[in-house]
Amino acid sequence: MSNKKNQYDHLLFPSNRTVKACRADAKSITTKEFKRFQALDLIASENGLDTGWENAIKELKSQSEHPTEFDRIISLTGGITSTNIASRKKGDFDDELVSYIESLPEISLPDIMLTALGNAINEPIKYVYGIRNEQGYLYRTIVITDFAQNIAFSAKMNELNLQALLPTHHRIDEKNCIRVYAPVTKIKILNQNATKPITTISSILLTEIVLWIETLECDPPLDNNENFSELRRNRPDWNYKMYAIYWKFSDELTGRPLEETPSLSVENIIRGVTTYALKQYDSYYKYLYQA
Repeated sequence: MSNKKNQYDHLLFPSNRTVKACRADAKSITTKEFKRFQALDLIASENGLDTGWENAIKELKSQSEHPTEFDRIISLTGGITSTNIASRKKGDFDDELVSYIESLPEISLPDIMLTALGNAINEPIKYVYGIRNEQGYLYRTIVITDFAQNIAFSAKMNELNLQALLPTHHRIDEKNCIRVYAPVTKIKILNQNATKPITTISSILLTEIVLWIETLECDPPLDNNENFSELRRNRPDWNYKMYAIYWKFSDELTGRPLEETPSLSVENIIRGVTTYALKQYDSYYKYLYQA
């Protein structure tokens, strides 16, 4: 007889990591001070379900046990079609999204944009996007075949506070999507012992920091910046990425402008965010250059 505890080990969190692997991750960070249940809750959150471990497992079970059914909508001009998985919970923003798609008229681009785009505007296109709900699951796909409506759709995603995920965060069931949009979430940055949060940042800000690290790898732009140079002299024990992230995102991360001699609390935030973002960047780099 199979162990009931392990019969769902194959199920995937939104991060594409299995229950079994996440359980092992939690075990590896469990300490006398940081209990197993706390570790499980943390791992569930880091892998896309910020509802506690037990509720996350219930959600995964429910998703695996219900059959998939589909509903379809089409825009007025036929330039956008959308299919949603009826058995999965819709996003809280879905009514507005559906209304937008169904009522979207034909769009004429300004002449200056048409000139800039040249022949590209007349080339056949097909963009396939995925939309996740607040629980981190793909529940709707969007297919766009109209260039102008695609531009408008991207603007609508920003209005709905949906962010485009890095491709490294796409799940197996999203492999056909060139872009996946998901509600913006809050990410807890923990101290080195993974026992308490140093700060909380938005998933959009984390993506911006990861892309900033990519920019630094390609073309370091800060060596001649006076503020940056002074910061390096005053904090010689920081690594280059810490300097650069603090210089670029000081307001967003600390709520204050860049200081030439930052405090210990600021240092802890920058060190924690840099460590977390570098792990995300490593996965992104492997995806781009080592596939």
